[in-house]
Amino acid sequence: MARIHKDLIPLVLWMGFIFIMSSDLGSYTHTLSLIESLMQWLKFHLSAEAFGRVHFLLRKGGHLFEYAVLAMLILHSARLSMRPIVASWSWKVAAFSFLAASAYAATDELHQVFVPTRTASLQDVLIDSGGALLGLSAAFLWRRCFPMRYH
Repeated sequence: MARIHKDLIPLVLWMGFIFIMSSDLGSYTHTLSLIESLMQWLKFHLSAEAFGRVHFLLRKGGHLFEYAVLAMLILHSARLSMRPIVASWSWKVAAFSFLAASAYAATDELHQVFVPTRTASLQDVLIDSGGALLGLSAAFLWRRCFPMRYH
């Protein structure tokens, strides 16, 4: 039982990171100033319109990345907790991982309803779910290219 709890630490920490990024810290204004500072430091100049597109793409790319990692961590934790029943790829565990990541995306957007500097968006839930699907697809391809067994 102690092994299961230790294996959940990365998952719980990542869920906490997503929750924190759903606060004011991850708001449009904060990410805007962060990216502006980075661009100035890199001495990379864009028109206001181009910068707006870059900022938008980075924010939505962040959603994809966060939830790709979340789905892979859920998949990993679920597989470890079901060992030795699930030794390699399992569509049932992958489906569970996708649904769990998508449900977390929905609760994440619900959380943003209560943060004055954030807004909830069904579009973001769909992007997050797409990120989860990308992460699970990457995990599936990895397992196909580099099969391994758990001991």
